[in-house]
Amino acid sequence: MIDEKMSFPGYIAIIPVLGASLIIASNGNDLVVSKLLSVRPVVFFGLISYPLYLWHWPIYSFYRSIFAGSPDYHELILLLLSSFFLAILTYYLIEKPLRNARNKYITAILLALSVFGTGLIGAFIFHINGVKDREINKSAGEYASV
Repeated sequence: MIDEKMSFPGYIAIIPVLGASLIIASNGNDLVVSKLLSVRPVVFFGLISYPLYLWHWPIYSFYRSIFAGSPDYHELILLLLSSFFLAILTYYLIEKPLRNARNKYITAILLALSVFGTGLIGAFIFHINGVKDREINKSAGEYASV
């Protein structure tokens, strides 16, 4: 896991760069790459990859805000499973219906409900004055104002 002690991008960044480079270099003509990328679990992971990208960081950030630290391995697995679960729900309940909607009116209603729901969550957090444990201490505020 990347933390503040590691420089990024560093050696760990070479893994996804090499992987993407090999896929691009194959140009879709390589039978091995084509077969590998068409395996059902790989295709499924590709389908949920964007929702997973959207969910993983807020879940991890909320954990760190609430528990004031990095998760241990068991908690990290739970956070990853939560991210996967929400990504799968997002794909099947939001992304897929919006993409396949024939009726643009239904699409507009779903998008409006999503925006409204997000607004309600924000209003609730504002109403309860945010997370109390995250109050900015005065010395940090003074340091930031310099």
